[in-house]
Amino acid sequence: MDAMAAEKKVNPLESVMSSMGKTRDLDGSVDRVPDPPTKLWPVLASMEYYCRHANMHLESIFSEGGGNHFGVMKNTNFFSTMKDNFTRFQFAEEILIDLMQHYGVGYKDPRGRYEKIGWMDFCEDVHRSVGEGFDDMYGVQGVAEALAFQRGAIISYRTLADVDDLIDDTLQKVAAEDVTGYVSANQVMEGRTRDAISITGAEARFN
Repeated sequence: MDAMAAEKKVNPLESVMSSMGKTRDLDGSVDRVPDPPTKLWPVLASMEYYCRHANMHLESIFSEGGGNHFGVMKNTNFFSTMKDNFTRFQFAEEILIDLMQHYGVGYKDPRGRYEKIGWMDFCEDVHRSVGEGFDDMYGVQGVAEALAFQRGAIISYRTLADVDDLIDDTLQKVAAEDVTGYVSANQVMEGRTRDAISITGAEARFN
């Protein structure tokens, strides 16, 4: 069993509850899959920063892409929605495979492809990656956000670790020191911080 599969294992009680139709935690949050492996947090963070800078509401685009109210959608719809909306990102094959392996639910064909993806769990984790500081905890500070600034970026474990030192040092430093996070000028004038701006509500984060 590989590391990804090991981290995805749930306890027997969770399995029973899942078979009974359990789709949410007691706090109301979606719960079809456990927390992602640590290497995925910077990937998710790059997508959260992309949404914040591009004024994209993540739940809306996946819902419109075919996600249902049970929190799942077809595998093909999930990844086509990613491709159609994160147009400035080119996701490495390793990233796409790991996202599918972790957030995949339901039937798994002989090739190892899941029929459906837990899109609500995915969206929740994208927001948590920045909201709970996992991007800095498990990634290189400033890199995920700096990639979201760029007109085009390859999202791979190598680029997120900035192995080749391709991220402008000044931009990375600014992003790393950005404790409160990016907010638009009019939101600053209104005295609102990033924590006060809706992430999953109907309000656009940048107006």
